Amino acid sequence: MATKAAFKRLTREYQNIQKNPPPYIVAHPSESNILEWHYILTGPPGTPYENGQYWGTLMFPPEYPFAPPAIRMHTPSGRFQPSTRLCLSISDFHPKSFNPAWEVSTILIGLLSFMTSEEMTTGSVSASEAERRVLAARSRWWNSTGGGSHVSATPGVTPTAKGINNVKAGDGGLKFRLEWPELDQENWRWMKDSRIDTNTGQLMPDPSATRCSPETSALRRRPNGSTPGLGAVMEGGHVAREAGQSWVRRNKIWLGFAILFGYALLTRLHNSQAKPAPAAPHPVPSSDASPPPGCPMHASNTTPAMPAPSPASEPPSACPVRSTDSPFYVPPKSKSPESQPPSNPAPSSDSRSTLSKLNPLNYMFASISQERAPNQTVDLPVEREVSSIPRSDMNENWEYPSPQQMYNAMLRKGYTDTPQDAVEAMVAVHNFLNEGAWDEIVRWERIFSKGLADGWEKCRRGEENIAMDEFKEQMSRAPKQDVPPPRLIRFQGRPHDLTPKARILQALGWVYPAKFESNPPFDRHDWFVMRQTPSGPKEVRYVIDYYSGPPEPTGEPVFYLDIRPALDTPTAAVERLMRWGGDVWWRASGASVREN
Repeated sequence: MATKAAFKRLTREYQNIQKNPPPYIVAHPSESNILEWHYILTGPPGTPYENGQYWGTLMFPPEYPFAPPAIRMHTPSGRFQPSTRLCLSISDFHPKSFNPAWEVSTILIGLLSFMTSEEMTTGSVSASEAERRVLAARSRWWNSTGGGSHVSATPGVTPTAKGINNVKAGDGGLKFRLEWPELDQENWRWMKDSRIDTNTGQLMPDPSATRCSPETSALRRRPNGSTPGLGAVMEGGHVAREAGQSWVRRNKIWLGFAILFGYALLTRLHNSQAKPAPAAPHPVPSSDASPPPGCPMHASNTTPAMPAPSPASEPPSACPVRSTDSPFYVPPKSKSPESQPPSNPAPSSDSRSTLSKLNPLNYMFASISQERAPNQTVDLPVEREVSSIPRSDMNENWEYPSPQQMYNAMLRKGYTDTPQDAVEAMVAVHNFLNEGAWDEIVRWERIFSKGLADGWEKCRRGEENIAMDEFKEQMSRAPKQDVPPPRLIRFQGRPHDLTPKARILQALGWVYPAKFESNPPFDRHDWFVMRQTPSGPKEVRYVIDYYSGPPEPTGEPVFYLDIRPALDTPTAAVERLMRWGGDVWWRASGASVREN
């Protein structure tokens, strides 16, 4: 029952709507309950809903205007599920975001605006423009006949103006007739004048007409197996959509999938025939000497001077690297050739190739100076942070570069425009992203290191239970460690090589920009991990795509990392399918609700 404040507020809003009705909107409260409002939205011109008659309800809580209403649309529109609560910022799904200053007219204007957009939410559906136009043409028939159920009542069910079924196909249009008697009479006159079959909503043949368009013929045909009601509306929409269209337009979805599959297959064949990445011709021998450098370089005991620029070019390596899509990219003022690595004091260093001077574990130069660079005006720290990522060749963790090493490495690669005062922040973000990437890799290893059978037992209950099991294991006094944790063998930056998944997403963004359009990843890494399995160690390659998102309102940058095992083996493909498919099935089947 409405409170005095709600009754007074809704009464005043009804008077305002009668005096100044919003465009394409009509609404009034029920005679028996002022908290129950019924509205009619007329499809605006220039939209797939043009001239459609969309009927729905607003159920206000007694606390209104301090709580939002439940919003439903009962007429099939191809935009919302009939008689389903809609999740909007103005509905009861989000009571905290509701503004008490909003009125009924404000709510309905917002609903109409959302309806004409393509944004998806709980209660919305996807449909083609042709299907929505067919549903708009049949909306008046559906409202007044209950989807054709006025002549096919369900056995044992008496049509009534009360109950939940009064707003779905099955009440014979009784509820609509009680709330909108004038509109109902107009709809019946329209169906009679337009020769609409009240049982199916289809056009009846006109004896005087000899020819008709393919679209009109499609509306007259009754699809095989259709029954009176909403099914006839939807199937008729499919027939109308396909009428007069070419074979390519009718099968564009399947053609798109075929193109994507063929592209992925050609990419896979090309990668399998490509030559392997070159390794260092002089690998580091096993000895008591200092270990190979960390990411991306290892400080040596010598401090070679900064090299002079040379016209010889040098291929981009792992980290640091900046592509044009990177949040750290600064357009260079002038093109400058990349520098050669510093020469070794040994006489034979000049004759060594560039590959021989690379560290095979990260494809970076083995010696980057910690000394201050020429023309450097800002003092940069030289301390290196030890990561949490264990190495596979020794019982130590990888080390991150110091800000001074990062700056020297960028100068060595020709990035002379790097802001000196931003290097420390860049190193902090670099380290933070690597730690996050390793945490996700460890999660993959915890799930599948003991085999696919054990991995499925964890994946079949969804991501939420995987996280809960990990939390319980961490909180237990004796964590279960059947196999040793993974270790990082080596890594490689490939910022200019898009992964097949990134290429597919970019292709989908080109085909469907409204849903899939996004910037390509600004960086890519390949990490080679030593997986400790019960049968012995195994090398697994992980692919990491780095995406940048819109910054936070406070100005902080946002990054997204897409981490997954590379499809080098059928096992990796099964692992990805298990983790993704298990979580989707867990949520889609409602298993989380049943378990709770």
